[in-house]
Amino acid sequence: MIIYEGYNSFCGGTLIHKDYVLTATHCIDTNNASVITLIAGSHNVSATSETVSRQQRTAQAIDVHPQYDPTAYTNDIALLCVSISFIFNTYVQPACLPGGEPKPDDQVIITGWSSQYISGPIRSTLKQAYTKVVGECDQWWQPLDNSKQIYVAD
Repeated sequence: MIIYEGYNSFCGGTLIHKDYVLTATHCIDTNNASVITLIAGSHNVSATSETVSRQQRTAQAIDVHPQYDPTAYTNDIALLCVSISFIFNTYVQPACLPGGEPKPDDQVIITGWSSQYISGPIRSTLKQAYTKVVGECDQWWQPLDNSKQIYVAD
């Protein structure tokens, strides 16, 4: 999870290497890496103390997609470099990526702390849901540019 100091908010991130976390640019909205805290190994946003599973780091650098558009949320991706490497163990591991692209109707898992409802309360523990891949997002939402962003919903 990513905590942006000074704002009462947090976002998800994906650990892709012991030194790098991938996230959405709109989650960080700053060039000051030192105000971003990254936490791995904890599913509870209320937990504040270090445990055997929880590791907390500060970002030291931010790399935002050069064509990020904050009004359209296109190219909404950023790479955060941590000041001290995460230590891989039973609770903290880099993301496992599939061998290829999922096909329409494949079942996938989505995770997050978001509310089930628009403007609803944020959940304190990480939730997961199963959903199916839709072949063409435009069938559901018009118009979308799938070349610059992805859409996840259930």
